[in-house]
Amino acid sequence: MGDLVESAHVVRQFGNDAAHGDLIEPPSHDETRDVLDIMDELLHQLFTTPERSKRLRASRQDRRGRATPEGGSEENLPR
Repeated sequence: MGDLVESAHVVRQFGNDAAHGDLIEPPSHDETRDVLDIMDELLHQLFTTPERSKRLRASRQDRRGRATPEGGSEENLPR
């Protein structure tokens, strides 16, 4: 979680510098590309990964539920 927070601060700081004119010189192409890449990774970690995990968890639960013998319970299945 600390890496996400640190990355978010870096993106925020670059955005603030650009929005408020606090730059002596503009960021380089590489810096700009890095900020965009970090933003993409942050959004992926915050929104895409949790949703994928949620779908996988539900899919697994559905499979395990269908795999139970009639009248049996999930507790009797090997793990």
